[in-house]
Amino acid sequence: MTVATEALNQLAFHRRVRRLWRLGPRPVGELLLELAAISGRRTWLDQRLEDYANLDGAAIDAVGARDWPAPPLHVITGRRT
Repeated sequence: MTVATEALNQLAFHRRVRRLWRLGPRPVGELLLELAAISGRRTWLDQRLEDYANLDGAAIDAVGARDWPAPPLHVITGRRT
């Protein structure tokens, strides 16, 4: 996989996560339960949810971690035809 393909895949992942998050807690929870069922790691998931739920929102805001950073912009030079 090329670096460009990986970057595009990462952007698509971020876009899908944002779309799912906008639907609310139920769809997010259903996805997590499905992943736990497939992996057989419900206890691990419950602990991770507890850990993430206890994160300090002010600290997350202070370091700008509410969302992923904007993708870098690349200047493309050359002649337009």
